Amino acid sequence: GWQRCKGPELEALMDDLGLIDLAFLIECIEEGVPLPRQQEVPKGAIIAKDNLVKIKGGCGYGLAILVLSYPWRAKGHPDPNQLTCKRLLNVLKMFLKTAKKKGEHFTMGVMWDYLVLPQKKIDGTDDRTEAQKAKFGRALHTMNSWYMDHRTYVLVFDVEIDDPRPYLARGWCQFELRASGLIKDCRCLWSLAGYEAGGSPNEYYDVREAATCGASRKPPMAPPAFAEMLHEGSRTGTITFTAGKADLLVVVKQYELAFEGAFKKTVELDFQNLGWSDEEMKELARALTYANEKGLLNDTERLGIFGNYYTHEGLTAVVEAIEGTNITFI
Repeated sequence: GWQRCKGPELEALMDDLGLIDLAFLIECIEEGVPLPRQQEVPKGAIIAKDNLVKIKGGCGYGLAILVLSYPWRAKGHPDPNQLTCKRLLNVLKMFLKTAKKKGEHFTMGVMWDYLVLPQKKIDGTDDRTEAQKAKFGRALHTMNSWYMDHRTYVLVFDVEIDDPRPYLARGWCQFELRASGLIKDCRCLWSLAGYEAGGSPNEYYDVREAATCGASRKPPMAPPAFAEMLHEGSRTGTITFTAGKADLLVVVKQYELAFEGAFKKTVELDFQNLGWSDEEMKELARALTYANEKGLLNDTERLGIFGNYYTHEGLTAVVEAIEGTNITFI
């Protein structure tokens, strides 16, 4: 339920960010209506503190909150020709159907940046009020929480697109994917590529199996290593940012906040059955070493790594990383 999945922690962020009713989003896509920016979303389509009951029914194993991680297709609008929307439609309808199994009045709340953060006009003109700009800034700096949370669903738009900058060549997408993989329940990180490869099924459990098996989940990366990766990618042009260095600095800080927030409050870290080799286990070990040195593992009791393809070398790296903690293996 809402309490068990720690929904109130996200509720506290909703003073500056209202979610979008999934039913409204599906209606826009089916009618061929371009996605509206946040300022033009109808009030009745917003999930806020005063109508949170609409998403408290949950969805499958997680909260009835869907967070999208996807590449923008144009600078002024993320999906001007509705290519992203049309590709998402089937899986979005499945989510809504699953949420409504708890009752017809239930829905899912969607965290889609363009619809929840005050935006400039498509031509780049900034007609936002000072209050809207301030709201944008405050909400932007809590974005990490929506991706990092243990039980929000994150749907990764990791399919090939007709764009020279694929998903992993985008700085924000790198952040979203890495933050989503820190502590998230493995049943709540979904890959659109996996879903499509699995035949685009329509029932929740079939979709979940296809979409989670296809998720290319990477091990947690220590914040300094993540920052180094982005700076190097920006320097060589292999990773790009919409607003250049300003965005890069925001993303680096957001990942640091996500990492610290994730590890300092987690009792059990579950990285089982992810197919990781020694290289991934060493990456995990470096992240755990960083977390240990920062005192972020004081409340952590259990660590699961069973079902990965590591050898004694990978296991030793992880064991050494958690020395001095109270962590036991599960």
